[in-house]
Amino acid sequence: MPVPLYIDHSADPRHDGYAIQTTERAIKQTTAFSRYKVALAPSRAPTLTLTHTLTPHPHTSHTSPQPGPQPEPEPES
Repeated sequence: MPVPLYIDHSADPRHDGYAIQTTERAIKQTTAFSRYKVALAPSRAPTLTLTHTLTPHPHTSHTSPQPGPQPEPEPES
């Protein structure tokens, strides 16, 4: 007889950030939280793949961090 396993998963939706997209096996779901139910059967390895999306805010520029100032080289003696 399978035994239920409940998995709680959250994402950070602040500033149009991450949202959980996976609905398979979800028994409770909001934009930032999902609870999944997985049946554990003897001698079986359960799998659950979760997908997130990132929605960039239209007024925010997403750029890679730039390196800070570099120290000046030591003069050769």
